[in-house]
Amino acid sequence: MAINCIQLRDVVIRPALQAIGYLSDDAVALLLGTCAQETQLGRYLIQASIGFKGGIGIYQIESPSYHDVWESCVENSPSMRAKIMIHLGYTGKPQPARMATDLALATIMCRLYYSRIKEPLPRAGDLPAMAAYYKRYYNTPKGKATEQQFIDNYTELVTC
Repeated sequence: MAINCIQLRDVVIRPALQAIGYLSDDAVALLLGTCAQETQLGRYLIQASIGFKGGIGIYQIESPSYHDVWESCVENSPSMRAKIMIHLGYTGKPQPARMATDLALATIMCRLYYSRIKEPLPRAGDLPAMAAYYKRYYNTPKGKATEQQFIDNYTELVTC
Protein backbone atom coordinates (compact mmCIF):
# COMPACT_ATOMS: atom_id res chain seq x y z
CA MET A 1 0.00 0.00 0.00
CA ALA A 2 1.38 3.38 -1.00
CA ILE A 3 1.10 6.72 0.78
CA ASN A 4 -1.75 8.91 -0.43
CA CYS A 5 -0.13 11.11 -3.08
CA ILE A 6 -2.07 14.27 -2.21
CA GLN A 7 -1.26 13.96 1.47
CA LEU A 8 2.41 13.21 0.81
CA ARG A 9 2.62 16.27 -1.44
CA ASP A 10 0.64 18.67 0.76
CA VAL A 11 1.51 17.49 4.27
CA VAL A 12 5.12 16.41 3.86
CA ILE A 13 6.87 17.54 0.68
CA ARG A 14 5.59 21.10 0.25
CA PRO A 15 6.05 22.12 3.91
CA ALA A 16 9.51 20.53 4.12
CA LEU A 17 10.70 22.24 0.94
CA GLN A 18 9.17 25.54 1.96
CA ALA A 19 10.93 25.34 5.34
CA ILE A 20 14.33 25.15 3.66
CA GLY A 21 13.56 27.61 0.86
CA TYR A 22 13.52 25.06 -1.96
CA LEU A 23 9.83 24.85 -2.79
CA SER A 24 8.93 24.71 -6.49
CA ASP A 25 6.52 22.70 -8.59
CA ASP A 26 9.50 21.18 -10.39
CA ALA A 27 11.06 19.98 -7.12
CA VAL A 28 7.77 18.59 -5.82
CA ALA A 29 7.20 16.63 -9.03
CA LEU A 30 10.74 15.24 -9.06
CA LEU A 31 10.54 14.16 -5.43
CA LEU A 32 7.17 12.50 -5.99
CA GLY A 33 8.67 10.67 -8.96
CA THR A 34 11.76 9.66 -7.01
CA CYS A 35 9.57 8.32 -4.20
CA ALA A 36 7.34 6.48 -6.68
CA GLN A 37 10.35 4.87 -8.31
CA GLU A 38 12.36 4.07 -5.21
CA THR A 39 9.61 2.80 -2.88
CA GLN A 40 6.38 2.66 -4.85
CA LEU A 41 5.33 5.90 -3.14
CA GLY A 42 6.27 4.86 0.37
CA ARG A 43 5.48 1.17 0.33
CA TYR A 44 8.97 0.37 1.60
CA LEU A 45 10.88 2.20 4.34
CA ILE A 46 14.18 0.34 4.22
CA GLN A 47 15.96 -1.82 1.72
CA ALA A 48 14.69 -5.00 3.36
CA SER A 49 17.43 -7.33 2.19
CA ILE A 50 20.16 -5.36 3.95
CA GLY A 51 18.32 -3.36 6.61
CA PHE A 52 19.70 0.04 7.52
CA LYS A 53 22.88 -0.56 5.49
CA GLY A 54 21.07 0.02 2.19
CA GLY A 55 18.54 2.61 1.15
CA ILE A 56 16.56 4.24 3.95
CA GLY A 57 13.25 6.06 3.86
CA ILE A 58 10.79 6.81 1.10
CA TYR A 59 13.56 7.97 -1.24
CA GLN A 60 15.97 5.13 -0.36
CA ILE A 61 18.92 7.35 0.55
CA GLU A 62 21.94 5.34 1.67
CA SER A 63 23.86 6.30 4.83
CA PRO A 64 27.02 7.44 2.98
CA SER A 65 24.93 9.72 0.74
CA TYR A 66 23.07 11.07 3.78
CA HIS A 67 26.33 11.96 5.52
CA ASP A 68 27.76 13.49 2.34
CA VAL A 69 24.68 15.67 1.79
CA TRP A 70 24.61 16.70 5.44
CA GLU A 71 28.28 17.68 5.37
CA SER A 72 28.12 19.58 2.08
CA CYS A 73 24.71 21.26 2.44
CA VAL A 74 23.94 21.53 6.15
CA GLU A 75 27.13 21.42 8.19
CA ASN A 76 28.70 24.22 6.16
CA SER A 77 25.57 26.38 6.13
CA PRO A 78 24.45 27.76 9.50
CA SER A 79 21.26 29.15 7.93
CA MET A 80 20.30 25.80 6.36
CA ARG A 81 21.10 24.00 9.59
CA ALA A 82 18.87 26.41 11.51
CA LYS A 83 16.00 26.00 9.03
CA ILE A 84 16.18 22.22 9.31
CA MET A 85 16.47 22.23 13.09
CA ILE A 86 13.48 24.56 13.43
CA HIS A 87 11.30 22.59 11.01
CA LEU A 88 12.20 19.15 12.33
CA GLY A 89 12.75 19.96 15.99
CA TYR A 90 16.17 18.30 16.23
CA THR A 91 19.00 19.81 18.23
CA GLY A 92 21.74 17.99 16.35
CA LYS A 93 22.36 15.84 13.32
CA PRO A 94 19.87 12.95 13.23
CA GLN A 95 21.09 9.46 12.44
CA PRO A 96 20.36 8.25 8.88
CA ALA A 97 17.98 5.59 10.23
CA ARG A 98 15.59 8.44 11.19
CA MET A 99 14.73 8.83 7.51
CA ALA A 100 12.71 5.60 7.78
CA THR A 101 10.24 7.26 10.16
CA ASP A 102 10.71 10.99 9.58
CA LEU A 103 9.28 11.72 6.14
CA ALA A 104 10.19 15.42 6.35
CA LEU A 105 13.84 14.62 7.09
CA ALA A 106 13.95 12.16 4.19
CA THR A 107 12.33 14.76 1.92
CA ILE A 108 14.76 17.50 2.91
CA MET A 109 17.74 15.22 2.39
CA CYS A 110 16.48 14.10 -1.02
CA ARG A 111 15.95 17.71 -2.13
CA LEU A 112 19.37 18.73 -0.86
CA TYR A 113 20.86 15.78 -2.72
CA TYR A 114 19.36 17.12 -5.95
CA SER A 115 20.35 20.70 -5.06
CA ARG A 116 24.02 19.88 -5.51
CA ILE A 117 23.52 19.16 -9.20
CA LYS A 118 24.45 22.07 -11.46
CA GLU A 119 21.89 21.20 -14.15
CA PRO A 120 18.50 22.80 -13.41
CA LEU A 121 15.65 20.59 -12.31
CA PRO A 122 13.47 19.30 -15.14
CA ARG A 123 10.07 20.90 -15.56
CA ALA A 124 7.14 19.37 -13.69
CA GLY A 125 5.09 17.30 -16.09
CA ASP A 126 7.98 16.54 -18.46
CA LEU A 127 8.19 12.87 -17.53
CA PRO A 128 10.95 11.91 -19.99
CA ALA A 129 13.15 14.75 -18.71
CA MET A 130 12.40 13.90 -15.06
CA ALA A 131 13.16 10.23 -15.71
CA ALA A 132 16.46 11.06 -17.43
CA TYR A 133 17.46 13.45 -14.63
CA TYR A 134 16.59 10.90 -11.95
CA LYS A 135 18.49 8.13 -13.74
CA ARG A 136 21.54 10.24 -14.45
CA TYR A 137 21.94 11.90 -11.08
CA TYR A 138 20.05 9.90 -8.45
CA ASN A 139 20.04 6.26 -9.51
CA THR A 140 23.17 6.79 -11.64
CA PRO A 141 24.08 4.81 -14.75
CA LYS A 142 25.25 1.95 -12.50
CA GLY A 143 21.85 1.64 -10.80
CA LYS A 144 19.25 -0.94 -11.77
CA ALA A 145 16.38 1.47 -12.39
CA THR A 146 15.47 2.55 -15.90
CA GLU A 147 13.95 5.73 -17.23
CA GLN A 148 10.94 3.74 -18.42
CA GLN A 149 10.40 2.34 -14.91
CA PHE A 150 10.42 5.90 -13.54
CA ILE A 151 7.84 6.98 -16.14
CA ASP A 152 5.67 3.92 -15.48
CA ASN A 153 5.78 4.31 -11.68
CA TYR A 154 5.10 8.04 -11.89
CA THR A 155 2.17 7.49 -14.24
CA GLU A 156 0.69 4.75 -12.06
CA LEU A 157 1.33 6.13 -8.58
CA VAL A 158 1.56 9.92 -8.73
CA THR A 159 -2.12 10.70 -8.94
CA CYS A 160 -2.15 14.14 -7.39
